Amino acid sequence: SGGSVANSIVGVSTLGGLSSYVGKVHQDNLGSVFREGLYSNGVILESDMSPGGSPTARCIVIITPDGERTMATYLGACLELTEDDISIDVIENHKVTYLEGYLFDVPTAKKAVLKAADIAKDCGRSIALGLSDFLCVDRNRNSFRAFVEKYVNVLFANEREIMSLYEEENIMSAVAQASRDCDIVVATLGKNGSIIREGERKYMIDPVVFDPVIDTTGAGDMYAAGFLFGITNGYNI
Repeated sequence: SGGSVANSIVGVSTLGGLSSYVGKVHQDNLGSVFREGLYSNGVILESDMSPGGSPTARCIVIITPDGERTMATYLGACLELTEDDISIDVIENHKVTYLEGYLFDVPTAKKAVLKAADIAKDCGRSIALGLSDFLCVDRNRNSFRAFVEKYVNVLFANEREIMSLYEEENIMSAVAQASRDCDIVVATLGKNGSIIREGERKYMIDPVVFDPVIDTTGAGDMYAAGFLFGITNGYNI
């Protein structure tokens, strides 16, 4: 059902990993659909459904003939995440805490993200961040930069997002800057594949070619799922 992190942890689960989700959904029909979708894919929903507040988030995805997508999103209840929703036990029981960049748009949700990051860091757990959207990066650039430098072990971004974060017009320059702030940088480049950088080591990943491309929705989310499953199960880059 989405969004990005939910897609990725479902991907981790379907690969055989253990994953849990912390996020707000309303006690409504879409909230029930979302919860059942997680459960049916082996993901544990660690948050109670909210009886009040905003309805569950939803998204209309418009696919163009080249397989690219445009999203019209109502974030709803997911932005009502607070520090009270963050559990030390959940974070301690997982190797990686994967955080959603959109939460930086709302002060209370951002506080929840910071609490989760502090707990993960104190517990010696890895922290991954998905930048979500280049417009979100534009709105929160300074906060993202500070967060990446202080907390993030693995940064996931597409080409436009990471260039926005570091205000660079060249993808390699942006990735190089990011690699000085965190351990591993994963940048997807659409039809040009992807690049992974760990310190001074760079890995150029060729794309898997499909013809025709029908729909790219969630492609980056599944990439993150495979990567997170790999690094938590003994695979090297």
